Amino acid sequence: MFENVKSLLSVLLIKPAWEKFDMSTGKVLGVSRVRFTSFVALLGRSKVSILIDKWDHVPEEVKNQIWQTIMLTCDVPNTKLLRTKWISYAGQRWRCFKTDLTSRYIYGKLSHKNPYEIYQFLDEETWQAFRDKRLDPTFQVLRNEFMKDLFPKLRDELLSEIKSKIASLGLPIQGPPKGAPPIGASTKESCPLPEESGDGVDVPVDCELYVDDPLGHLVAL
Repeated sequence: MFENVKSLLSVLLIKPAWEKFDMSTGKVLGVSRVRFTSFVALLGRSKVSILIDKWDHVPEEVKNQIWQTIMLTCDVPNTKLLRTKWISYAGQRWRCFKTDLTSRYIYGKLSHKNPYEIYQFLDEETWQAFRDKRLDPTFQVLRNEFMKDLFPKLRDELLSEIKSKIASLGLPIQGPPKGAPPIGASTKESCPLPEESGDGVDVPVDCELYVDDPLGHLVAL
């Protein structure tokens, strides 16, 4: 949402003290929770180098800087629960950012573009080093093998969830007519894929849904 740290800070700094938290879970509450989570995600992406393999390898000094920025900018209580919750979230979004760069700017439709021209906190040297790591044959083999094993499991889990929701509405679920071409519908889920180190990240997964067009029923995945 916000890729310029200064622009987001300017939005946050003029706000009243709007952050409220569930102190049993650490979750942020209220109408401004999207702004808060976007800010934490941006800190994770912009303060931590994409060349680091695992979140566990990020220096504690960097994590402390992120937490100090969160507390000072957003008036967040300094508790162990909140620090653990939101530093972990920053790490999650950092991993997702690395996967997004890989899937879009290395293997995807934006491979002809340079993300450092979009994200002000990236530089050309860092991007080229990251790109070289992701194009290494070792990483490509790991990525392909993991996807091949994981996607069928995600397919079954997604189908089970969708069928449960359809059944809860009292709608019939049936197989497609024999020989009838399926009507494709696209949906997206997230799943973990490995870093070079074996760490997990989130990537978008495209799934094909088959729909019985005349009756409007989900019939297969």
